[in-house]
Amino acid sequence: MSETEAPLLQLNGVSVVYDGHAVIDDLSLEVGRGEFVVIHGSTGCGKSTILRLFAGLIDPTKGEVVVAETALTSSTRPSADGSGAPWAS
Repeated sequence: MSETEAPLLQLNGVSVVYDGHAVIDDLSLEVGRGEFVVIHGSTGCGKSTILRLFAGLIDPTKGEVVVAETALTSSTRPSADGSGAPWAS
């Protein structure tokens, strides 16, 4: 990723808690356009949760999820028909 190009995907200080258990705790991650990333880990470590965050299917308990320079919130999250998805435009 170049110094001037914004990342395509970002997690900024993200935490996700399910039933009082922290699945992800204060994770920050940047993925640039054209980069390939592997998310590897044991069962239950949060791999699918990270993908759900980027897809806008869940909200983080804390922190910010950014896709294509758009912060995902309840008002910017894609609807069931895919409208509002910043990566689909």
